[in-house]
Amino acid sequence: MQHNSHHKWFFLAAGVALGVAIGFSSGSQKAKSSTSEAAEAEAKSTTSRSATSSLVAEADKRKAARLEHLRTMVNLDPYEGGREFAETIKASDVPDLLEVFLQEAGLEGIEYEQKKLLEKAVALWVAEDVDAALLWAGNLSTLKLQQFFQSMMLRDLAKTDPFRALELASELQTQDKDFPFTMVLSAGIDVLLKQPGKEREIAEMMRLAPSKDGGSSGSGQDFPEGFSFETLLNSMAAMKKEGFEFSYTPTGMLKSWAKLDPEAAHAWWIANGEVGFEEWSDVYKSVADSMGHEDSARWLLEKFTEGNQAQRQTMARALNEVYPAPAARMVAAENMAKQLPPDLANEFVDHVLQDHFSSNTKEQVDGLSMLNWYPTPQARADVLAKHLRHYEIDEIFENIPEAQLAPYGVNRQELEAAFQRR
Repeated sequence: MQHNSHHKWFFLAAGVALGVAIGFSSGSQKAKSSTSEAAEAEAKSTTSRSATSSLVAEADKRKAARLEHLRTMVNLDPYEGGREFAETIKASDVPDLLEVFLQEAGLEGIEYEQKKLLEKAVALWVAEDVDAALLWAGNLSTLKLQQFFQSMMLRDLAKTDPFRALELASELQTQDKDFPFTMVLSAGIDVLLKQPGKEREIAEMMRLAPSKDGGSSGSGQDFPEGFSFETLLNSMAAMKKEGFEFSYTPTGMLKSWAKLDPEAAHAWWIANGEVGFEEWSDVYKSVADSMGHEDSARWLLEKFTEGNQAQRQTMARALNEVYPAPAARMVAAENMAKQLPPDLANEFVDHVLQDHFSSNTKEQVDGLSMLNWYPTPQARADVLAKHLRHYEIDEIFENIPEAQLAPYGVNRQELEAAFQRR
């Protein structure tokens, strides 16, 4: 028993020793292998870094050469080599062109021809891949540059897909409230206005635009032959009644409509009233342009007698559009008033004078021949004092010399008394 036990412990100890030896030997081999692999990896990494550095250096050289080439080409005389270069511009040139222009712009910015080159390249990029173009623009170094290029890109897109451009502009405005959304909207509307039968699409574009508090803004437009002013105006009037405030509108619709059909344009205004984006004075101005002053005066007086009090005020004050010079306006208004019944004549004169005082700052008491419409000096003094007081232009009253009052038979004392009664 003891003999066998001794042998068992011997073999066990020998086995442990052999295992340790084998383990040590294996670990040593692994360590050598690991060291060798690390050295090999480091060598490969060094080679890779060297290769990468060479590639980067080569890329830098190519870019520097490319930028230098562009710098030379964009500064060519546009009537010599520059025109030929403009024909070779590609979408991929946009980033490099921008880099060149920013380096050379200085305080005065880039030149007209250079801007056209950049716009052409941007338009090509938008046509190829508008999403990639916008992504690039969104990563530019300053917000102003981002907005400049994003707006330019979406205005280009609006020429072919105005609703898609409007959708993208809305997304950008949610990220940046100062994004020039209206510029994209107006570009889209301009495109639709060149196509007959797009009146409802135009109204839909305006409905999709964010409503703007405080009124609308827009610019004059050219309308195609056959354009249905009534269709678009009715759509806009309905939106207005819903409480929608337009961020942009095509203006001059009533004026253009009145050139073709003044009765229809006037009837639409009578039915809809002041809508905030079109004015009756535009109707009258078109009538005066086409009929002449004498016939258009008769036309206005006919409409004046048919209108309600608010409409009559608007129509009388529209004289300011046709007769911007105060003296000429007074003479025309007096001649027109003589053709009205007495009660309407006095109302007409009062509205004209009210508009005169509200729209003039230097000539409030010059050329006021219509004061002589009133029969007595006291009546004239009362009318003058009423308007001076209404518009809170006391300083005008305080500085009126006797020489300006004399043509109306009013003296300083009478005007002071009238002013105190107001």
